[in-house]
Amino acid sequence: MDIEKLIECIKKRPLMFIRELNFDYLSHFLSGFLCYSMSIQEINNIDKIFKQEFHNWAKKWIEKNKNISFDEQRGYSFYIKSVCKTQQECFDLFFDMCAIFFNEIHSKTD
Repeated sequence: MDIEKLIECIKKRPLMFIRELNFDYLSHFLSGFLCYSMSIQEINNIDKIFKQEFHNWAKKWIEKNKNISFDEQRGYSFYIKSVCKTQQECFDLFFDMCAIFFNEIHSKTD
């Protein structure tokens, strides 16, 4: 399973993967998945792209679409939490952003 498929599964039933709708739990879970994949040297291309590019992509996307500017480099979790008022909003925005991100990645490789 790659990160894209995992995120799709989590979107359908998040509480099967994390114990409550807490965006920090989700980001830690995904980081653990990527670290494990790298440690067994089975990380595939989409996992590498997500790990290397999603933080900066998320920053730029939020700055453009939410009309906000960030002065420092942080993780995607920080950027998403900065523009959301609730945990549910964080999850919804994250899943929406992932869909856009993965569509852009696939359109570049097709």
